[in-house]
Amino acid sequence: MINFYINYHVAFRPDDHSKVIIKEMSGTFYPIDHVHMGLQMIMYGLSVLGAAHHPNCERAWALLDSKKDSEGKYILSESFAEPYFKVGKVDNPNKWVTLYALLSEKHRRN
Repeated sequence: MINFYINYHVAFRPDDHSKVIIKEMSGTFYPIDHVHMGLQMIMYGLSVLGAAHHPNCERAWALLDSKKDSEGKYILSESFAEPYFKVGKVDNPNKWVTLYALLSEKHRRN
């Protein structure tokens, strides 16, 4: 799993590093399911596994940082039309996205 994400610069196409592989990989989708996974969750996984320091992760870190508002909270970019629990409104700061983004940063530093 780590090799896949590192080889693909986390979420970018190998033939064009300016394009993402799948749209949901570049946004802050929440809640996750077997198909949809937000960038904050990918970076959290890579951080916990100790791989988030790799230089191929830098573009993904910058992309995740671009999802922050002026108060440092992360914006929910997309969710299900009817999520299985209340996650907050799309295009607004989101406690779940912020939690996992901050946990990613914490584990990245360890």
